[in-house]
Order: sequence, then C-alpha cells, then structure tokens
Amino acid sequence: MNCIELNDPLTGEWTVFLETTETYNGSPITDILCSGFSEMYKKINAKYHRRVLHDSKINVKWFGAVGDGINDEAGYFNKALQFISDIGGGILFVPAGKYKLSHVDCETKKYSNITILAHGAEFIQLVPEKKDRISFPAPIPGDPNRVIYTYGRYRAADGMFVFDAKVTNQKDDSNSIKNIKFIGGTFISNVAQYGFDELLHLVCLHGVSNVTFEYCSFVGFLSDGVAVCRGLREDGVRDAYNKDVNFYKCNFDGVNKDNRQGISIYYCDGFSIDFCNFENICRPNMIGAIDIESDTESTISRRGIISNCSFKDIGGSCGAVTIFLRDYEGTTEKISHLGYIIDNCDFETVLTPLSVIGNNKAMIKTSNYGVVFKNNRCLNMDGIADLRQAYGVLFYNNLFNNVTSDTLTILRNTSGNNITFEKNTFDNFKHPAGLAFDGVAKKINFIENQFYNFSGTFITINDPNGIGRVVGNEFASSAVTVPFPLVTGDSASPEKVIRAIIKDNIYGANISHGNLYFFLNGNNPPTLDTITPNKVMYGESQCLMAGGTMPAGFTGDPSVMVKMSRENLANNYYPHVYQTVYPSPNNNGKIWRRQAINQTIWGDFIEIS
Repeated sequence: MNCIELNDPLTGEWTVFLETTETYNGSPITDILCSGFSEMYKKINAKYHRRVLHDSKINVKWFGAVGDGINDEAGYFNKALQFISDIGGGILFVPAGKYKLSHVDCETKKYSNITILAHGAEFIQLVPEKKDRISFPAPIPGDPNRVIYTYGRYRAADGMFVFDAKVTNQKDDSNSIKNIKFIGGTFISNVAQYGFDELLHLVCLHGVSNVTFEYCSFVGFLSDGVAVCRGLREDGVRDAYNKDVNFYKCNFDGVNKDNRQGISIYYCDGFSIDFCNFENICRPNMIGAIDIESDTESTISRRGIISNCSFKDIGGSCGAVTIFLRDYEGTTEKISHLGYIIDNCDFETVLTPLSVIGNNKAMIKTSNYGVVFKNNRCLNMDGIADLRQAYGVLFYNNLFNNVTSDTLTILRNTSGNNITFEKNTFDNFKHPAGLAFDGVAKKINFIENQFYNFSGTFITINDPNGIGRVVGNEFASSAVTVPFPLVTGDSASPEKVIRAIIKDNIYGANISHGNLYFFLNGNNPPTLDTITPNKVMYGESQCLMAGGTMPAGFTGDPSVMVKMSRENLANNYYPHVYQTVYPSPNNNGKIWRRQAINQTIWGDFIEIS
C-alpha cells in the first residue's frame, strides 16, 4: 500500500499516513470520519488514509492539547478519548506539561480498554468561579434544609476525570467500563485557594472494572483524590457495579487537611492499595485517609487489601483507614465484609490507625475475621483503634508506640464481638485504663502480646461477658503498681466470664498476677470464705487468697495459692466444684481440697498429700 508523509501542524512532527479504506478496527473510513477526526483520517487525492501509530500510542496533542497550563484543554482530551473508544481502546499518550482541565467525561462501557500514559504530565483541576447551590429532597441532621454548595455539576459526585458506565442496579461487570489504566501523571487541585468541597473529586468512578492507577500523585484535592462511587447523580442512574480497582505506588497529599479522603470506596467488589503514601489529609468532621463505606443494602464492598503504605499527619474523626461493615437484611454474609487486610503499613501522627464501624447485628455475628490488621507500625496516635459495633477483627504482630490520649477507648461505648490482639507490642500508653473496651462485648482476646511503659493498668473490659482468652502475654512495665492487669466490671459472675481463660502470662516486678476473683467478689479481695461455690469460674482457675477459714492443721501465713475447678453443669454443684489449697512454706508440702455441697456452702477440707 502507498504511504504519504505529512507535517503535523500542532506538534511539528512528520507523520506517515497509510493509504487504506479501513479504520483501526476494520470498519470503513468515510468522509464524515475524515472531517470529524482529521487528526487520524484524511482523504488525499480522492483516496482515504489512516495515520500510522507507533507503539499503539495516540498523542493528545494531535487533537489540539498544548500543555501550557493556561486554558481549559478538557475538550481535546474528550475528543482523543472518544476516538480511542470508537476504535475499541488504545493508549492515550500525554506528553510532559501542564494541562488545565474542567471535566474529562468517559461515559458508557464503550470507553473500555484505555490506558492513559502520562509520565511528567500535570492535570490541573479547573474550578469554576463560584459554587452552585444544590438542594436535596430530604433533610439531614444538622441541616434541615439539606443544602450543599459545590463546584461540581451533580448532586452525588463529580470529578476532573469521570468514568461513568451510566447503568443502574448492576450485579456484575457486564455493563461496566473495563480495563482502564492511568500510568504516571499528577492530579492537582488547590484546596488552599478554593477550600473544601463535598462533591468535586479529582477522579470519580462509577461502574468500572479492572481499573489501575500506577505511579500517580493526587495533590490538594477539595474532596476526594479518587472516589469509587455508587452514582454521580440522584436521577436513578445509580448502583452500577465496580470491581477490582487498584492503586500502586501512588501519592496522596491533601496539603492542608481540609479535604474529604484520599480514597473513598462506596461500592467495589475487590480493590488493592499497595505501596501508596497518604499525608496531610482530612478535615475534622470527615473520615480519614481511606474510607470504605458501602452505604446501601444493594451495594458491595469486600476483598480489599491495603499493603506497604504509609499514613502521616491524617486528620478526620475516625481511623486513617476506616471500614464500615454493612448489615444486609434478608441476605447472607457472603456479599459483604469479607477479606479486608491492612498489612505492613506505617502510621504516624494519626487519630487512630483503624476504625471498624459495624452494625446492630454485631453481637450475633458468627463470621471469622473479616478485618485483619497485621505487621503494621504505628507511632504517635491518640488511640490504637476505634471499634463501634465491630465484629471479626484481628490485630496481629503490630507495633503501637506512644499512644497519647488518656480518654479514648478502643470500644466506643457501643458493642464488639470476636476481637483478637495477637503477638502485638504495646509501648508507652497514657490511658490509665490501658486498652479499654467500653460497651457490650463478647470474645475479646489477648494472646502473646507485650505491654511496656503503661501509665496504669493494661486491659480494661467493662463488660465481664467480653473477656475471652488472655494467654501468654507479657505485662512488663507500668509507671504505677498494678494490682489488676485486667480490669472488668463489678457485675462479674461465673456465667458472664464463662469464656475467660487467663493463663501463662508473665508479670513485671510491680504487677500482680491477673485474676478475676476480685471482681467476682464484688470488687473485694477474695478469701476462702467469700469465694463461695457459685463464684468459682468454669474450667480451671487459680487465685492468691489471704484469710478466711483455713484447713485444719494449717499453720503460718494465711496467704495461699488456691486452685479451683468447675465443670459446666449449670446448677449441679456437688461434686463438680472443687477448691484446692496449696501449701505455704510452713506446712511441709501439705495440700488440702474441698468440694461444694451446694451453691453457697463448701464441704470440709480434706488433706490429699
């Protein structure tokens, strides 16, 4: 075939056009195409020609973009992306430069299979001169008129780059925009100049599948850096299906902490955030750096991995990473709250690294760990976690150092179920109650953790029902003498602490051994007389007791180690509740045991050695 070489008037480069009757996707070239996309098709001497592409790249400057940061160039980007979508996808090459953009809109699934290659390019958000007033049909607390002033065009979300499938109530990605990749590029707004905006993000996604951001930066955003939404408008076009959105080696800098989040995920079936940095993000009444918030019964949020990231100087009212666990009426657990992992990240100067906010079904959930926070390093925070109606949360092998608040609790006067801390190091805690759980609780476990430099006690679980396994921990040091390394409420009873297992712990020099009999005895020191059979814990337990009616023949110091056992046979006390007194040095190795006669009366001690 014949070729012709032409000089591109916009770029100055010499470009080869191939004589052919077919477009890039095999359809016929027409006069209309030559007129509408003269950058790519030409009719020369009554013959059609098609621009020859190198490495399948399509240069946005062929369509008129300059990259001088002066005028709005969104029209050139929109035209280039429309062309790429018409041929079934391709690579949009954006040379280094400054591109001022109002809105680049990619709507419907025809905008699939697009890569935007933009190393060295800056996308500068063009913000309108004034905000529009948007009214909503229903009032909200604190705003009975429900009015938002925004630079955005829509009532739910908007962005400098918008990918919107424009479909509704999807359950799979058959109608989603697929295979979008941003490589390089810095997305910039100016929150210091324009201030906070609830709805105008840098990038907004609705109805997408397999989207990747690599080596991108998001700076000074007014709202979110990237929002993965369940809709842009409130006109019924909502709840398209988002799947597999990925971030790799990206930076999010909010500049002055007057934004929403770096990333918000309202609806996404699978996501990954790997080797990304977050700093200076989030105003006080917003969430944090990353908000995972499925907010309706029909939307999905699950299979999310956040790994190898750093979070520094993060504001907000919740954790740097915040996960909402949605309850789904009439459906099964499989559609949400599965597979959240936060692994090998660094958190410094944050309110708290993690918030998990569940729902009113928290205490009856039976799922395994749906949120795993592991191998992270956390420095200079108000509290180590914010859990509200949370369930199925595992903290594994983390370092928490310099926890500064003396009021924040882990469980925030709500409820928590199946929460485990295993192999963590806690160092330098200001709160006198240590790791405190305030509210209704069940199965709060501490396994093989290390506790250093506390200001008071180490663990406080106000609800006795919440005490689970406290096993193999090292309670190393506190600034005060600690009579009770584990504190609970005075309503404790054997039935409430039936799940409690306290054993194999190591205690520092000024720290007493952990036991619950002080609390089972109404916050009074236990004695042989006051610990009646109905106060003996189920299973095996032991306690240092001082005083009471000693066994016949016992001499010397009345402070003795007493081991007790109780089988789980409800009110059938005899002969299934035992109390064994181990000898003091003056008793020549003698051991005594007695059995329960009924709920409140012991039988006589019998020497068994």
